[in-house]
Amino acid sequence: MKKKYTFLKARVRNFIIAILILVSFQTSSQSLQFYQLSFDYGGPFTSDSDWGAADLTFTGDSAIFYFNLTVDTTWAIENMPVLSTKGAGILQTQRFWFRIGNTGIPITSISYGFSFLTDTVASRPILNNTATVSSDVVIIHSGAAGNPGTGAPPPYADKQKGGKIVASAVPTNHSDFPSQECGVNECVPAAISNSLQWLNIKNNLGMDPNSISIAALCVGLDKGATGVDKDKIVDKKTAYCLKNKLPVTTQKVRSQAFGEIINEIDHSQDVELILKKLDGGYHAVAITGIAKTGTGKFAITITEDSKQGCTGGTVSEPAT
Repeated sequence: MKKKYTFLKARVRNFIIAILILVSFQTSSQSLQFYQLSFDYGGPFTSDSDWGAADLTFTGDSAIFYFNLTVDTTWAIENMPVLSTKGAGILQTQRFWFRIGNTGIPITSISYGFSFLTDTVASRPILNNTATVSSDVVIIHSGAAGNPGTGAPPPYADKQKGGKIVASAVPTNHSDFPSQECGVNECVPAAISNSLQWLNIKNNLGMDPNSISIAALCVGLDKGATGVDKDKIVDKKTAYCLKNKLPVTTQKVRSQAFGEIINEIDHSQDVELILKKLDGGYHAVAITGIAKTGTGKFAITITEDSKQGCTGGTVSEPAT
């Protein structure tokens, strides 16, 4: 679905150079788990939607790989770039989305085809497996005060289509990025807290963990019952960092400036992404990986809590 984007970045005052260490990719550590998703977006509950999720567990690599999935004869996920945001050699899971059926009809099993991750784009996998489909719930209310949205779930589900990363592109991602569980409407404090904690560890900034917690930022950003005023996020974050003497600066990046985002992440800056949902609400996440494809699109990986107010919802999700 189409979204409008606003980007925030926090710039560390010292410069860090990341060194990538190549390791062999272990195809034996790849596995899949399938889900049919229900949605609680703060409005009518949508049970057994047409959205499916494939949780891919794999051993990370410093190179870019591609994920392909066929579901019931449909090429459901086509050459989606996979960035190892947890680091090379680390077992990690990322969630990919696809159309699984018709809303209101429970799906208990599917036929699928899956080829191991490759470092080049691949053709559509042949159907050769069946799998059990479990149920899962996505709970995301708007985190912007005054913009609650209608609570309508995402529209008609579709395939995810990626493309080959351009030859000059270098895998750009944040390894070991924190992903905290948060309460309903706490997505903005959570995204900022995750970013500040990552910067603190990455650059040995010595920030007090208590001052960069979700709880502290809920207070510092003046979070109300329905979230943080979206038009004041930059100003409130800047004022909070100055008041607490946190060694970061913050600025807004123009909408959809993905080339600038690549440079910031490549230079060890963190980037928060404010999504405008079609229902009128807003949701904050962190971009933890990005690369440009030959089609002109950008492949990104976002980190968020997709089950706010409950346990077990932290997730990394690739998108283009």
